[in-house]
Amino acid sequence: DDVLYTYAGVRPLPHKPEGETGGVTRSHVVFDHAKGSSAAGGKITRSGADLPQVGGLLSIIGGKLTTYLNLSRQTVDAVYKKLDRKAPKSRSRKVPLPGSETSDFEAFAAGFESASTIPEVLSGRLLKLYGVRAAEVLKVGEDDPDLLTPLSPIVSVETALIGAEVIWALREEMAETLSDVLLRRTMAGYGPRVGLEVADAAAQVAVKHLGWEQERAEREVREYREWIERYTPKEFRDRESSRA
Repeated sequence: DDVLYTYAGVRPLPHKPEGETGGVTRSHVVFDHAKGSSAAGGKITRSGADLPQVGGLLSIIGGKLTTYLNLSRQTVDAVYKKLDRKAPKSRSRKVPLPGSETSDFEAFAAGFESASTIPEVLSGRLLKLYGVRAAEVLKVGEDDPDLLTPLSPIVSVETALIGAEVIWALREEMAETLSDVLLRRTMAGYGPRVGLEVADAAAQVAVKHLGWEQERAEREVREYREWIERYTPKEFRDRESSRA
């Protein structure tokens, strides 16, 4: 009863039938099922009949988000090698990540905030979350001022979600569900009220502007609340559910 909440980041590692976990490679592995061995990354081999021999199949095993660019380059190179073709030179070392396409972000931020007509707390949130794409997010709400108004009655950098962000997430960031929007795009689900205060309003933005049926909106909100019920500390979620 004294433990309210625990969190663990579980890292996938290649299977090793014997030995200590500490001895398992932390490197990612691009595994060639035809050869039964690594095509790139760390070194592992097929143990006996554990894995079938399959031609033309590569599997990515292990790895972590912070090294995904290196992993993706190695995987593409391995595919080209399997096809007996020369891989094109990777551009990922030089291509800026989304939102970082500027040589002077401080200057961009200053210009964005001075030109913006929204409150500073909102512009600060957009800059923090979207970088130079903040200007594109604002354009979503050019024809509807309501889309630039916070969906939460409590306004802070953590809670100042606006409708334009919901549309941006679903149109431009491949979000498929309300949970995607709140937890994996706008990060509203990790704010002080875990997104419960904006869930209904965010779903209604999708109804009004993206053609969601009301039944879908209600289902998406329900599924989001179920996620919160499962993964958020009980005392906290009970308190926030009573407020939402």
